[in-house]
Amino acid sequence: NTESTSGAVDESCIEIIAEYTFSEVSVITYHIVIVKNICDRAISIDTDTLAYNEYDELISVGTGYMSILEPGNISCYIEEFRTGEKIAKYETTRTVSASLYAYGTSDISYSLTKTSNGEIVQITNNGDAAIKFARGHILYFLDGNIVGYDRHYFMDSDAEIKPGKTISGQYIMRHEYDSVEFYLN
Repeated sequence: NTESTSGAVDESCIEIIAEYTFSEVSVITYHIVIVKNICDRAISIDTDTLAYNEYDELISVGTGYMSILEPGNISCYIEEFRTGEKIAKYETTRTVSASLYAYGTSDISYSLTKTSNGEIVQITNNGDAAIKFARGHILYFLDGNIVGYDRHYFMDSDAEIKPGKTISGQYIMRHEYDSVEFYLN
């Protein structure tokens, strides 16, 4: 049984697919964690992470949150660390709970089109209900190494994507890249 009466779900409901560390500016480091829900119910994830340098000294803290991850779906959460030091390791406490939301990304399809300076993403709601606050995360790679990260909300003036509607967004990347990964939550 993976759920208690408090709504907590065992951490074994998630599978860590990949982890990336990316520094955008000299004092901000992103820890990007790709996760898959391997249980039969929608979950949410809260994280509290400690970051250490090569001397095992605590240098920064970060938190992450994902409001819904449906069964079988893969997405990511992002933790931001305010440090100019190189992070050698992370210690993460994850709280996994039954999600309070009724739907997520399973009713969404998307397409990516490469442009001369990034990617255009078009997201379509194929379901019967509006989807609120859809956010896409894009990771840029060059030779298998992460070289960029960006996020964008896809929503109309009501903060949602209505059934049958498509909303487009543009991600800008000023550096060379040869592949991308895109995740919705």
